[in-house]
Amino acid sequence: MIDLHCHILPGLDDGAGSADISCQMAAMAAAEGTTHIVCTPHCSTADPDLAARCGRIRRDTGLLAGLLQRRQVPVALQPGMELLCAGGLERVLAAGPALTLAGSRYLLVEFDFDAPLAAIADALHTVERYGMVPLLAHPERYFAVQRNPGALAEWFARGYGIQVNKGSLLGRFGPGPEQAADWILSRGLAHVVASDAHGARLRTTRMAAARDAIAARYAPEYAEILLLRNPRRILQDRPLLRPEDVSPIYE
Repeated sequence: MIDLHCHILPGLDDGAGSADISCQMAAMAAAEGTTHIVCTPHCSTADPDLAARCGRIRRDTGLLAGLLQRRQVPVALQPGMELLCAGGLERVLAAGPALTLAGSRYLLVEFDFDAPLAAIADALHTVERYGMVPLLAHPERYFAVQRNPGALAEWFARGYGIQVNKGSLLGRFGPGPEQAADWILSRGLAHVVASDAHGARLRTTRMAAARDAIAARYAPEYAEILLLRNPRRILQDRPLLRPEDVSPIYE
């Protein structure tokens, strides 16, 4: 498996609080079959020092990768960020290259949970205009998507990435995100499932339960697409699997 959304870097946000916790998270991931993790600390378009923060993410990813190697934890790390679109997105993108996932064209973006659909759509279109592919983080947690999940169908068809959290589909964020996640996955409208891990005790990097749940509820092939094939395509900067590639699973 490949985990594209993980707050494993120590001391940068509300994720891992120390390098030891980071190593525990990586070891948990490796034990359940995860081979690659993209480090995605919280970032914001409202941060005036975003460029410096991106530089620190790159540096700290390399430092943690070296520590994992010394401790013989078999997980490869790549830098990225989870960019909160809090206004000023176009200014941020115009200022220079964003910190995409593993240097690909894919930019992981998130929104306030009460963001309206129109604001989300405008931001996704802006990312596209700047030559990148938006990967929408945990849309099932946004209230507007819970009320109108059909909006995702248009974004999916345009090639925008849809990333569902493992905690949502396992019911750990309550019934709203769980029902929205089921709606999305049951219609084949997700590209990726990720841990969005924040620690070694709660919201961990363990992904086997999510893999097994997807395989049992939907199809084993869909679990492979969400946890390996599409994440690998993102690391390789290749196009995501198209709707017609996914939909036969449900026929």
